Amino acid sequence: LAIAHEKGIIHRDLKPDNIMLVADRTAPGGERTKLLDFGIAKLTHDANQAGVKTRTSAVMGTPHFMSPEQCKGGKNVDDKADVYSFGILLFVLISGSYPFDGDGVGEIMGKHLFEPPPSLKSAVPDTPDPLVNLVTRMLAKNKEERPRMVEVAETLAALSRSAPVQRKTTKELQQIGPEPPRPSLYNLPLSPPPVSAARRGRVALLLSAVVLASATGATVT
Repeated sequence: LAIAHEKGIIHRDLKPDNIMLVADRTAPGGERTKLLDFGIAKLTHDANQAGVKTRTSAVMGTPHFMSPEQCKGGKNVDDKADVYSFGILLFVLISGSYPFDGDGVGEIMGKHLFEPPPSLKSAVPDTPDPLVNLVTRMLAKNKEERPRMVEVAETLAALSRSAPVQRKTTKELQQIGPEPPRPSLYNLPLSPPPVSAARRGRVALLLSAVVLASATGATVT
């Protein structure tokens, strides 16, 4: 995200569904992260100089992860919206619950706009204070009070160094193996699997009963 922001690209729909963990023997812990679905990404003014335009006045995003400025209509959305959404994501990953929830979209968006976020420390008391402070800053209503994504990355990197990722053993990495082939129209079987003679006999018997029932007006059960 920090690299995307440097290029003037804002994701605007950061959520768990758009983040994939992919097996990678060379990555810490044997996995790397893929960020997906830039379908509603916005280009900043500098990036728009290339002639690519996006809709900037529509409400776009996923309610539980939308920033206050997105809830207002998205006209003044910049990279700080992704920071807010990432703060929501961190809160969910750590606590197991949304900081802002409700019975409908309107109630959830209203809480993003006006309700202060709950304390992450209260939800999970053993959360490290630097992480609690980071998430609190990321969820600030005023986007100017939120850190840049580069600062978020640096802070998380420092925290991970103090609590390093448990690396997988060689045996575990071997079990990861390559990604399985994805099914497609090109590798589907061209003919149905063979049917046993016994199954063909049962099907023929059932069809005969249906035909006989139709001729006599009876029903088959």
